[in-house]
Order: sequence, then structure tokens, then C-alpha cells
Amino acid sequence: MKCVIKILLLHIAIVFMSCSEEAMVDNLGNSELKKVCITGKNFQYDSATRSSVNITESGASFTWCENDTVGIFPNTGSQAEFAMSQGAGTETATFTGGGWALKSSATYAAYYPYNFYNRDLKNIPVIYEGQTQNGNATTAHIGAYDFMAASVSTPENGAVSFDMQHLGCLVQLTVDLDEAATINEVSIKYGEENSGEFITNGYIDLSSQTPAIQASSQEDKSNTISIVLENLSVTAEEAATVYFMMAPVNLEGKTIDVTVTKDNDDTKTYQTAGKNFIAGKAYAIALTNKDVLLTYNLVDLGLPSGTLWADRNVGADAPEAYGDYFAWGDVLTTASPGWTDYKWCEGSSVTMTKYCTDDRFGTVDNKTVLELEDDAAYINMGMNWRMPTEKEYSELISECTWEWITQNGTAGYKVTGTNGNSIFFPAAGFWVVSNATSAGTYGYYYSSSLNEEYSDRANSLCLSSEEFYVSDIPRNHALTVRAVVKNGPDKVDLGLSSGTLWADRNVGANAPEAYGDYFAWGETTTKSTYDWSTYKWCQGSDATMTKYCTSSYYGTIDNKTVLDLEDDAAFVNIGAEWRMPTEEDFRELHAECSWTSTTQNGTNGYKVTGPNGNSIFLPTAGYYGSSGFGGAGSYGYYWSSTLHSINANATSFDLEMDYFDVHSRYCGLPVRAVAR
Repeated sequence: MKCVIKILLLHIAIVFMSCSEEAMVDNLGNSELKKVCITGKNFQYDSATRSSVNITESGASFTWCENDTVGIFPNTGSQAEFAMSQGAGTETATFTGGGWALKSSATYAAYYPYNFYNRDLKNIPVIYEGQTQNGNATTAHIGAYDFMAASVSTPENGAVSFDMQHLGCLVQLTVDLDEAATINEVSIKYGEENSGEFITNGYIDLSSQTPAIQASSQEDKSNTISIVLENLSVTAEEAATVYFMMAPVNLEGKTIDVTVTKDNDDTKTYQTAGKNFIAGKAYAIALTNKDVLLTYNLVDLGLPSGTLWADRNVGADAPEAYGDYFAWGDVLTTASPGWTDYKWCEGSSVTMTKYCTDDRFGTVDNKTVLELEDDAAYINMGMNWRMPTEKEYSELISECTWEWITQNGTAGYKVTGTNGNSIFFPAAGFWVVSNATSAGTYGYYYSSSLNEEYSDRANSLCLSSEEFYVSDIPRNHALTVRAVVKNGPDKVDLGLSSGTLWADRNVGANAPEAYGDYFAWGETTTKSTYDWSTYKWCQGSDATMTKYCTSSYYGTIDNKTVLDLEDDAAFVNIGAEWRMPTEEDFRELHAECSWTSTTQNGTNGYKVTGPNGNSIFLPTAGYYGSSGFGGAGSYGYYWSSTLHSINANATSFDLEMDYFDVHSRYCGLPVRAVAR
């Protein structure tokens, strides 16, 4: 019997070579059947890939190598090797068991590539580490990592057919370096070191009707896939093309970092949107200089607020570079700023559709600060960056010294903080109606604050060699943006009896309405999976607690009922002057303040107003449970530092139900800090 294994890949000609070693096998029994038909499915192109590359009908083909071998397992017993008897170098090959045969009364499953040492059909090892490509756009290395399997089949009428499925994903990565270079390695990264999503050492269960690549534990996963490159050099006009295989993983809506390491150890990091990588599909990712991840440094100027400033403009590759230009509230650069093309109006300055407090200028929504989705710094720089408020620019003016200088040929202001550190604001001018103007003479930088009197204008930093001040600029002008990160939250005095001061935002949040980070109780880092198997203070179940336990029913007793500071997410993440609130802190907040359900800058939550009129905002940020993330916008739960009498739980406050709740300690909830 013969089989056809045809894999359509990309528009260039590719031959996949996949060879295995000869090996001895165990006897499977006597039968007439010694040859099998194995059909490999075509790789199907991801829909997004098909539209972005030129696919021709010729495609590329998978051809078998001499001595290629598949492994076949019976439902009980050991595997046998079936080696190719004819068809090397073609798409069609015949496999035979030699002196070994298949029983018509048994069932069998097949896999590729064959490994003599595989003894358990429920645990066929999968390893994606060690992928090495020799030369540019070569694919000889792929076959060893193209893990295929066919579910259980029964011989009938002297024949058996295996429908081989590709269990991994094929990725073509094309990188335009725009320079001559020799590349030694490419790595693809997503997530933190201890919470990776890429399966690097997994297994296949051939007894399953739908074999798939699985991980035994988090230790089988990594946040990085690396491909070693040998003899790969390109000119400035050439792109480097790298092929690799990976296990399926859903990274849709995520951002992937791709780092290219050159032979002089210089690196260049790109960012690209993740995809839902599905088994049996091929994906093309093309990267150019526009995808290069720019490096922004935090500068501490010793400001009273603790605000940290970026050392360069959004989109700039150096402190003196102008960077990108944005209309206010738009996160994309524009070549023709004007009211006709402005995102948040209907063609004029009196037809505002968002951020308007006066009906003379459009539809009133009373939004006065940019939401994060409209913040050019947050969207383009990521992490906790955002555009500064008018108040933060005013602080910069009042607390720092300003000196007009020329830095590397660019005119602008050197701004020096009280601690001696400094940043540089280039006089980058602005764009309006397709014209750039005033570069080298004037500089204009948007804040995130709408002008209080005129809703068609936004407050901005304005500078020239003669002066620097905050004023209002029409929202349709395209200005530069300098980003900030708040170094910790503000303390808010609500006038409580205890004198407790509450943070104005959640731990990890860059604005009062932002959700921030989610923590299991007693843990100080975020993670991708929240359940008992990943919880720090147990041994896999709610009856094996290793810390914070008062009953032997739940684990080892230590009689701790309040988190130690070393396990306090607020103390560890935002500083020694902060801690998580106790249950009593929440009870006081609940009893002495008024709570109003509201929406702040597009986020649902509660405005909590103290006896003195000051307030904080608690967003309904949802939660992480064993089934994943949910409840955002509808439910809000906040950890206290207090253990519940049911030791597997800890006390939390439920915003919607207005009462004290308990959650399993492994759940991921937000944290709102109080000052120590």
C-alpha cells in the first residue's frame, strides 16, 4: 500500500527532509498485513497569513528520506518500526514492517518521527528545544520537529490506513534588518520566566482519539522559543527567513517579542501581534524596522509625586529625536491632521463625539482625561506608560530647572530635577493640515487633560527658547508625546476615624480606573494560571496548606492569620510604606464612607467618598479563577490580608453585593493598598 504526504507551505520552493535511525522492534504477532498506508494532512494556511503572502499553486512538498521510519503501537504491548521500503525523494512512500506484522484483531496508533526508546503509547516525548537552521530560508531541520500522529485504527480486509495529523504549527519568520549582518539566533518570547506558554518538553497520548501535544506541568513550558542559526548572513537588501515548529498556543490579542542576536552579540528586538496558533496550520510573520521595540528609560527627577519620566518621546530612538506626532486622543500617527480627519469629531471643532463637557462643542460625555485606549503613550509603549496630566507638567515646571541647549545638534530644553537627574525635551514643532512647522524653534507636548473651558482643545506643554508653560492647543494638531510612569499611588485621606490613608489606585495600575495586577492570596507576583496546582502555600490541594493555617484539617498548623509583609503584594510591589488592608480596614471604609456606583473614564466601579469629602475609585475589575478570567466590569473583589476561619479561603470585599466575602486563596484578585 502507498501513502501520499503533501504539505503545502509557502510560495518559495521547500523540501522537508526528515530522517530517522534504524532500530530493532518487538514482535506484534503473525498476520498477512506487513504494509500500511499513511496519509499526512496538508498544512492549512492561517487565514491572516494567506492574505499577507503570495501563495502559488505549486506550493512546496514534503518528501520522504531513505530509511525514514514510523512507529506503530498496538493497544497493548510494545511498538514496532515500519520503515520505508520505496519512494525516497518523492511524496509517496510505502512502509513495511519487514518481518513484523499487524494483527487484524488488534487496534493500532502511529506516530512520526520514530524513536526506538519510546515504550509507552500514552507518553510519546515531544521536544521543541534545539532547533537549528543552517543557512537562510532552509528547512532541512523541520522534519525532526514535525510531530505527527494518527489515532487508533483497526486492520480491515488485510489493510490499515492511518490518517496522520500534524500536531504542531509551522512558522515562517521573515526579518528585514535593513543592514548587512550575520545572525546567530532568533528567540520568540511571551510572558514571564516562570509562567511561559510555549511547550518545550511535552508528550503525545496515542491512546486518545484526538492525539495532541500536552505538557505534564508548568515546568514543561517556557516563555521563550529559540532557534540557533548557522551560516545565515544577509545583505542590507536581503531579509532573513527562519522556519521553526512549535506546539499550538493561543496568543491572540497578546504581544510577542522577537529578538535577533547577531554574531557580534548585538541584539535587535521586534514586537508583533500574537495569533491563535492552531495545530496543522502554517503562519507567516514578517518584521521590519517599524516593528522594532524601542527602549525607553525611566528617569527619576526627585519629584514630590514620585512620577518617573521617559527619557525620550514616543516613537523616538534617541533622547534628542523628535519621535512620532499624534492628534489628541488618537494612538496612530497621522500625515494630515485637521478636523476633517480627526478621530473624535464629525468634521469640525463643534462636532466632538468624545471628551466633551460643553454642548457648544459637540456631544457631552463629561470625560476630561484620556482613557487608556486613547492614550498614545500607553498604546504605543505598553507596560505602565501613559501620557502625563496637566498637573504633572505643572509639577515638572515648578520643581525642576530648565535650560535651553543644543544636544547632538537638536535644540530644546534640558530639564534637571532636584536630585540632579535630567531629561531633554527637543523643540519638535507640530503638524497641522499636512504641514510640519516650528521644528527647532518651538516644542508642543500633549497632556492627557482636556481643557476645562474649550472642549475642542487639550492642555499641553509649550516651549521656546524664551519660555515654557502649559497652555491649550487644538485637539486636531499633531504634537509630540512624552510619557510618564507613576512611581506608586497617591495617598488619599478620607477622614476616617483610624486615620488610615488609602491608595488612589490598585497595585500595578497606572490610573485610578485601571484594573492593575491580580494576585493569589499571599503571593506577590502575577501568573497565567490560578488554581491549587500553582498556589504557593499548598501542595496541590486545599487540604495541604503549608503556611497560614490554624487547623490540621487544612494542612500544617502555624496559627498565622494575617499576611507577613514578605507575602503582602502591596508591600512587595509598591514599597515599604504600603500594605494590604485588613478585614477591619475594609469594615471601616464600608461603615464610614458613602458608596456610589458610577463610571469613571469608561470603567465601571464605585466612588467611595469619605467624611471629609475626599474620594477614591474602586473599579469592578473581575477576577481570575480556575476557569480563567471573568467578571470585569460587573464584579469587583478585593483581597484583605486576613485569613478566613476556613483556612483554604481568605477574606475579600465584594463591591457589588456590598458585603464581606471569602474566596479560595488561589484566586487572582486585585489589591488596593493602605499606607502603613
